[in-house]
Amino acid sequence: MTMTGAPHTGQAPICMPDDVGTFVLAAIDDDGAAGPILRYARAQAERLGLPLRVAHICAGRERMPDADHLLSDALYDSLPPEAATDTERQIVRDRDPAHALIELSHEAALVVMAANSDPAGMPEHLGKCASAVSGRTACPLAIVSANGPTSVAGRWP
Repeated sequence: MTMTGAPHTGQAPICMPDDVGTFVLAAIDDDGAAGPILRYARAQAERLGLPLRVAHICAGRERMPDADHLLSDALYDSLPPEAATDTERQIVRDRDPAHALIELSHEAALVVMAANSDPAGMPEHLGKCASAVSGRTACPLAIVSANGPTSVAGRWP
């Protein structure tokens, strides 16, 4: 078990198993929370020395080109151009976004996602997907509100 971060850095420590995943996953949607999610995930990827991967789960009839545009817009609006270019992209079609994120967590070192997808909702309240994913990922999970990270939870089998 390796601990990254330290109190004097201003970042919460994250305990990582020694057989850590191969990337940090930023799960985004079209809910307006992509910026804080991507910035936090990028910082964690740099801290862990891992690549950043951004994913969007298509749960309905969304077209793949629309999802690709969503990822591109979010990346280039939220990160410096070189970081946006270097970020891996993944689009997953699954009727259950929580199921898809739990599956993706088996390869990730950290999953970063929004607290909820309702921009008018209370940022400290977990939405349906975040509630379904919390405590079920194979790697640590960071829940991010519109104002930044609200909690980091880890669970390993």
